[in-house]
Amino acid sequence: MRRVPVAHGSAGAALSITALSITALSVTAVPMVTGSIATGPAAAAEVPPSLAAADLRMELTGPSRRVRTGSVVDYAVRLRNAGPAAVSDAAAKVRLPRGIAVIEVSDPRCRERGRTLRCAPAALAAGTSRTVHILGIVKPSAHGSYRVRARTYARSAADPVLRNNQARAVMRVAPSTDVAVRVSAPRRMPPDGRLTLAVTVVNRGPRPARRVRVHLGAHGARLAKPWRSWDTACRVTGGKAGGSAGGHFLRCSLGDLAVGARRTLYVRARFSPAARALVQEYAITASHRLGDRRPANNTVTARLRGARVR
Repeated sequence: MRRVPVAHGSAGAALSITALSITALSVTAVPMVTGSIATGPAAAAEVPPSLAAADLRMELTGPSRRVRTGSVVDYAVRLRNAGPAAVSDAAAKVRLPRGIAVIEVSDPRCRERGRTLRCAPAALAAGTSRTVHILGIVKPSAHGSYRVRARTYARSAADPVLRNNQARAVMRVAPSTDVAVRVSAPRRMPPDGRLTLAVTVVNRGPRPARRVRVHLGAHGARLAKPWRSWDTACRVTGGKAGGSAGGHFLRCSLGDLAVGARRTLYVRARFSPAARALVQEYAITASHRLGDRRPANNTVTARLRGARVR
């Protein structure tokens, strides 16, 4: 080995310092590079996998006109996957107002709890849709406007457009009033089978009732037009001139009834000769253009018994 002499002095000192600095930098730089580069299974777990894109859309349709209290309404909830990817867990959530009572849901995978209807997740391919029909009755106490809200969601795909995941529909309830009907009949059947029924219709308010009608059906009796009712249009149907055991109907138009107004019809009835037993049954209903706040008092029945006719 050949020895090379090194000069002592400022130049030599500078060279030694420079060599030490380069050595120090190279030593400290190695662990920094090693820490920034990750390899192996642990690194793959830290990076979340990307989800495929699927544009879910919610569509909600309901009654377009004003509804009456007591009427049945149908809401169609449609979930649509506009793609491009399929989803395996498309679900729906529908928020119902207080003015609607649900009576039927077309999809058994949907369950109602409180005023919320939830439809279980289901697979939905790109370009396909899923429709759920909700049938409900407008409650007698409903008034004003009500909103039905629906939304869809899924976790198996990323939705690029979130604003179309929700939809709503507004239901407007027509003004309502309370029209009640009652009947007064004898307790026992007269010997000749002839009697008079007093049918009274009253508007309890709070609004005038338009186009009030009375429908009366009789079983085991024949009906005639009411007397003392010159200003009332009535029509008898459901029976031949010779008479039969039943199937007779009477329909009368009373016109409009102001708040607090009442009308009484005196309906004549007689026993049908073809009947074997002296039994008469009557059912009377009242209807009008507005919704009714208390539908239970729109109908009344009466049943009369007597001796057998020979």
